[in-house]
This record gives sequence, C-alpha cells and structure tokens, in this order.
Amino acid sequence: MGKPEPNNTYVCPDCQKAVTAEMQHCPGCGRLLWIVCPGCGMKTRAYKHCEFCGVLLYIRCHRCNKPVYFDNQYCANCAQKVKDRYRILHHPLKDNA
Repeated sequence: MGKPEPNNTYVCPDCQKAVTAEMQHCPGCGRLLWIVCPGCGMKTRAYKHCEFCGVLLYIRCHRCNKPVYFDNQYCANCAQKVKDRYRILHHPLKDNA
C-alpha cells in the first residue's frame, strides 16, 4: 500500500486490485488513481501516504477496524458506510512502517 517506484505495483484503495504508477484508472473498478491530499491540497497518486506532505491516507473502519482509504464511502472489508471520511487529519491510522 505504500509508494511504489515507477513500474512497480500497489493496490487500488477501492477494490484492492494491483495497479501501477503509470495507470490513471484502476482496471478492476475504474477508480481514478489520483486524489487531492486532505493534508496539503496537492494532487497525488492514491498511495498509502501523500507524495508531498507524507500524511497517511487511511483511517480505521468503525465496524471491523480494518484500514479504509480516507475518501472511500464504504469499507472494502465489511461494506460499512464510513461515518466521517475526512477525519484523517485528526484521527489517522497510525503507521507502524
């Protein structure tokens, strides 16, 4: 889920399908693989962290406690509607990496 080097793969935050840094959209679900970082406002790839400010872009699901990408509407694991999708700046998932 971290930032890949060019031509390496990472996973789509919606469907978890492998994607590469060169892709604009996920071939599995069609998700745009560019987002606007809630921390710094810069356009960045949908990685684990913002490429510019380093903010972690995952929060925890309220139901199953699995990581959920900050702008997803539903948890990919349990389908729970995410209550506060933009709380990342106040309560981010702690990164142990």
